[in-house]
Amino acid sequence: MTSPSDIELTERLLKEWLEYGYKATGVTVFDRENKHFMLLEMDWQNGKRVYQVIAHVDLIDDKFWIQVDHTPTGIGVDLEEAGIPKNRIVLAFYPLEHRKHGEYAPQ
Repeated sequence: MTSPSDIELTERLLKEWLEYGYKATGVTVFDRENKHFMLLEMDWQNGKRVYQVIAHVDLIDDKFWIQVDHTPTGIGVDLEEAGIPKNRIVLAFYPLEHRKHGEYAPQ
């Protein structure tokens, strides 16, 4: 069961990344009911539309499922520094066969 503190932590980390590097072009999208949290970049550069997901974290079965992570240091590292154990962090952007051999939870 996901705790309110897990939701608050996820939102805080994405807001920090927004302030750090995406303040002018970023937007956070938080769906608390379904436990989806995203940081998007939306902008125009050289006459072309830029729209990309910088980070996407889902809270599933008491774990932080990192679906996308284009932050410089990694959301997993941020979660660890906030006291979340590695067995509660899933790098979902890797195939399961790779996750089985990593430091974080495979699923």
